[in-house]
Amino acid sequence: MGNPHLPLCQSACFAKRAACHASELVRVDSQAGRYRGAALPDAFITDFEVEETNVEAIARDGRTRWKVENENNNVLKTKGYHIEHNFGHGQQHLSSLLLSLNLLAFLMHTILELVDEKYQAIRQALGRRRTFFQHLEALLCYIFFDSWDDVFQFMYYGLELDTG
Repeated sequence: MGNPHLPLCQSACFAKRAACHASELVRVDSQAGRYRGAALPDAFITDFEVEETNVEAIARDGRTRWKVENENNNVLKTKGYHIEHNFGHGQQHLSSLLLSLNLLAFLMHTILELVDEKYQAIRQALGRRRTFFQHLEALLCYIFFDSWDDVFQFMYYGLELDTG
């Protein structure tokens, strides 16, 4: 299953190297006996011992982690959070602050998607996340709301989502 002490860095600055293990996942089309489409093999590095009994679970968990990270990064870059912008303004910590605020907004929207029925209905009615942000930006330019609940209430009724 590979070298049990594969060093992550060959640099002399690491007096004690961290041991890691590697596994490779090759997805094969069972009918054609080849890679599916343009899919390439996936490789995973872990600090877990890779053995025949756990290699499938390690590869599955590695794919799942990659998928979550990739999808979240895609949302942050392309769905209105502007995370691709380098925020290279300010003298010291402004870029870190702006990134932190973006991530906090993403966290709050994710929580709202899970627990807030009005938010869920508004997002479903507006479709794309970018459209939601455009509506939100337009409203907040012209109207003062006392709370986010008031914003969502206004949008909910404005989109005629209240059937009661």
